[in-house]
Amino acid sequence: MFLIGEAGVNHEGSQEKAIDLVRQTHAAGWNAIKFQTYRSSFLAAQESPSYWDLSEESETSQYQLFKKHECFDLNWYLPIIETCNAVGIEFMTSVFDPFLVDIFDPYLQRYKISSSDLTNHQLIKIIASKSKPIILSTGASTIDEVSKCVGLLNENKIPLSNITLLHCVLNYPTESRLANISRISSISKTFNCGVGYSCHVKGEDSVEACQIAQVLGASVIEKHITSTPFMPGNDHYHAFDFRMMCKLKDNIEKTSLLLGKGSDDIDSQILARQNARRGLYFAKNLKEGEILSENNVVSLRPTHQGFKAEELCGIIGKTLVRSAVKGTPISSQYF
Repeated sequence: MFLIGEAGVNHEGSQEKAIDLVRQTHAAGWNAIKFQTYRSSFLAAQESPSYWDLSEESETSQYQLFKKHECFDLNWYLPIIETCNAVGIEFMTSVFDPFLVDIFDPYLQRYKISSSDLTNHQLIKIIASKSKPIILSTGASTIDEVSKCVGLLNENKIPLSNITLLHCVLNYPTESRLANISRISSISKTFNCGVGYSCHVKGEDSVEACQIAQVLGASVIEKHITSTPFMPGNDHYHAFDFRMMCKLKDNIEKTSLLLGKGSDDIDSQILARQNARRGLYFAKNLKEGEILSENNVVSLRPTHQGFKAEELCGIIGKTLVRSAVKGTPISSQYF
């Protein structure tokens, strides 16, 4: 499982907070931390209505909200990138602006495209030109729209093996009744590529939501993170703090153990195969020369070196070459 801590702009412009989130994400055992890099004037128009819960984030203008913590200066990010490299966690950022792709590309192993940009073909083509793996959120999108985007990536030489589609519900926050996590199965059946989940469910329910996604085949989980979950606004109110990050990591590992590999597991069940399965035994005393019938045979535990229960038809009608005692395992020496 690849766990991405979506820091977004929950650092609120503070390098110190951003670096602290890097360290917390690493300490929780997650694989990557992701930020959001944009110029607000190239992201939203001056008149851009909100689409989030105004009781949690009171700003009604997308432009004004994005402007508060706008951050696109590479020099601001460099100490954060250095910290990621030092502790051993992958640095990621969603680049919302074609102009910024070339600037940040040397520091990215893969790209994450947000749900809101799934139809932004200009940006997608530029990102695809970098020939790196792409994680694409599919919130508020139809399967047809997702298909067109995947087709565009394929046309621009991004193979399916380098695409991971994340089920997402683009509500901030997402009510549990609207999580619709089974859509992961629909995406998996439709597209022959990796699948995952970008979770906007609030509180403890989000841990269960992510575990359900794991059971349905998600190989990537993305969840907003924060150092201050009780702070108003931005994405603090539906984000994980360090405790919740650790809890999900632990639960993911436990679920992985329970799920196993999905293949036959015979080695750990050898004793059960020997002692809980049945072999064939004589049901009564028989004399040499008698013909074995079903009435003369009983299937009992355990199996033995002779005939197994499934071999019954192969010995019925055979003539005994020696006498047999009731309860004795039936073997080839009697025929």
